[in-house]
Amino acid sequence: MPIRPAGRSMDMSRRKRRQEEVRAMAKFMDVHRGMKGVTADQLREAHRADLAIEGDESVHFEHAWADPESGIVYCLSEAPSAEAVQRIHERAGHPADEVHAVPLEV
Repeated sequence: MPIRPAGRSMDMSRRKRRQEEVRAMAKFMDVHRGMKGVTADQLREAHRADLAIEGDESVHFEHAWADPESGIVYCLSEAPSAEAVQRIHERAGHPADEVHAVPLEV
């Protein structure tokens, strides 16, 4: 029976976990309030801050929208959990007020 190098089995294990994470990904819409007067540049900067660290939690932020008049910002993401989305937003300096799963799409 051939013996596999320890590194190879570890790589296979990591690869399998990553595949499971990808299958388990769900879409989330989160809401940030109190951003009245937000500019396109500020929204872009906040989105870039999320993108810079999103991989740490296996999150991908797809898009962000803002209404400067009401001060509401929406972010669409794909992630393993709402908690993972919130952790990235917190680390990027703008925690979400709400994070909602959006399991149905047409």
